Amino acid sequence: MFVLHAYNVELSLILELAADARTLAGRFAFWTDVLNGVYSDTPPYDHPVVQELTTLHKLNLINSQQSQSSLFNMLTSRKKASQVTHFETLDQLERYSEHTKSSLLYLLLNMSGESSIDTDHVASHVGRCYGLITALRSTPYLASKNQLLLPQDLLSKHKVSQSDVLRMKNNVKEVVFEMASVAHVHLQKTQKLMEKLPKNTRQYFLLTAICNNQLELLRKCDFNLHDPLFLKKNPMLPWHLWRAKRKL
Repeated sequence: MFVLHAYNVELSLILELAADARTLAGRFAFWTDVLNGVYSDTPPYDHPVVQELTTLHKLNLINSQQSQSSLFNMLTSRKKASQVTHFETLDQLERYSEHTKSSLLYLLLNMSGESSIDTDHVASHVGRCYGLITALRSTPYLASKNQLLLPQDLLSKHKVSQSDVLRMKNNVKEVVFEMASVAHVHLQKTQKLMEKLPKNTRQYFLLTAICNNQLELLRKCDFNLHDPLFLKKNPMLPWHLWRAKRKL
């Protein structure tokens, strides 16, 4: 399962490490070749993650239609997002979150033999919730680089500009509150659905503890994305995860 997390990290670093458009395209092409090669039994590169993905393929652990779709969705959704400057709607951002965050959960559940309609439903809500929170946490950094993950429909609705976001002026908190509220709804649905799952299956959704912690911090910060309390790493996070696992 470690290799799936490693694959996810490799993809998440593409935008950050690419110095220009040509390098960006090359990195996406690299991972496209990797997936095509793995599934055609001709892995093209001698790379640790590639080797491990090839092993999972040979062991028939990532060969279901859903697993293949998830691996490709994690890649293609990031590639599409790299070609635009912002998300037009909140729904677009949620779908992006599902393709990048939920897809990893789908893969882990498939590999462990725990995948079902119920678990996939939970994974969808968890991924969307975590994706919205990630978008909020990354906003101060991205805004300083003239990039925004906040959806344009919400910015227009509350008459918020990019400079407003950078300075947390005018109605930015209204945008943040609305996104946080949607994330909270996903979290509530997740917690309700998890009650129906076996205890050993719930451990795949410990991410809900992180989501709950981040939303609570955001509330304490009065939805100010620039508040250090919200942005700094939480040294108590391992404890929150341990506590959440104890409650399963």
